[in-house]
Amino acid sequence: LMSWSGSVCADICHKRGRAAGMATATEHTSDNLLAAGLDEDGMPIPHWPMQKQIHDVVTAGVVEAFLVALILVSFICVAIETDRAAVELEPLDAVSILSGIILALYTVELICKLYIFRAQYFKSGWNWLDFLVVLSDYLMIILESLLVSTFSLKFLRVLRLARLSRSARALHYFPQLAMMVQGV
Repeated sequence: LMSWSGSVCADICHKRGRAAGMATATEHTSDNLLAAGLDEDGMPIPHWPMQKQIHDVVTAGVVEAFLVALILVSFICVAIETDRAAVELEPLDAVSILSGIILALYTVELICKLYIFRAQYFKSGWNWLDFLVVLSDYLMIILESLLVSTFSLKFLRVLRLARLSRSARALHYFPQLAMMVQGV
């Protein structure tokens, strides 16, 4: 609660400073990045019109908030799937469908970012994490359809837990949560 109230106070002070015409350190950093042709994540801003339009959509605050919400929903889905698999119950159809929709949305994000940034995409650790998690999801789907033995199911549970690593990205968007996790 104290961390949240401190964050709210910092946001209010930040907004008051901007209203008074004072620049913050973050704004100076953003100005330096823009002058260098980089976005807030340090990725190059595309020059081609179609790439720029897709970049503006993918990096919009609303889209990033939606993707963070998907991370949290995905975390819940993985927890439910893993819990049911541990007691050898069939997965819930709703959770399987939701997981498939989430994977499709992350695949669209991945394809868009690869189109925008090309080889530069792989210079970001977060992008590598996203790429590997999406790849492991597809690998898990292929392995589940090919393997049926008890050994393979135990292996797939471990692979399913690798999807939880995506939730680490949510810490990037919630600094107070990251500090709490580091404290634990």
